[in-house]
Amino acid sequence: MTQYEKGARAERRARDDLEGDGWLVIRAAGSHGPFDLWALKVRLIQVKSTEEPKAWTAELEELAEQVSGGPGVSRELWVWPRGGPWEKYETGR
Repeated sequence: MTQYEKGARAERRARDDLEGDGWLVIRAAGSHGPFDLWALKVRLIQVKSTEEPKAWTAELEELAEQVSGGPGVSRELWVWPRGGPWEKYETGR
């Protein structure tokens, strides 16, 4: 096994561990830069302001369909009703 293969195997192992902890990981294969992996957590947030309270089920389902989830990505809907405070929802898928 070459040094490159050993390093790549270790990078994949590190990536798998990070993804298991909920991180989105990008591996810079063959990189000669300072980092081999980028580990991110991303929050995608749709913000609404409303005068009337309502159920937000349809909007949450639409977010789940439009944007892929996966490790490290949360899809959220934040609603500011008249007078506040924030109502925060996360898609279940």
